[in-house]
Amino acid sequence: MSAQKSTRPATQSRMVQRQLIDDPQQAHRVVSDGLAALESKVGNLQKLIASPPTITGSKGGNTALASLIVALAQLGLVKDGTT
Repeated sequence: MSAQKSTRPATQSRMVQRQLIDDPQQAHRVVSDGLAALESKVGNLQKLIASPPTITGSKGGNTALASLIVALAQLGLVKDGTT
């Protein structure tokens, strides 16, 4: 078997590591931006948990859809209002 060459591009985390070494001010901005993005995502998740949207309509006998809605409802991410 021949070894396959990885097709993944260099990850951003590798680039961030270089910035941390080369430029402390840029590293601070990168970390601050990352934290701000994370805080935004956590805030959105908190809103979703506090008031999950209600899914309505007919599942039409679609067992995969029914299973997905049940799983999301069990996680508290949605309210099941389907028939």
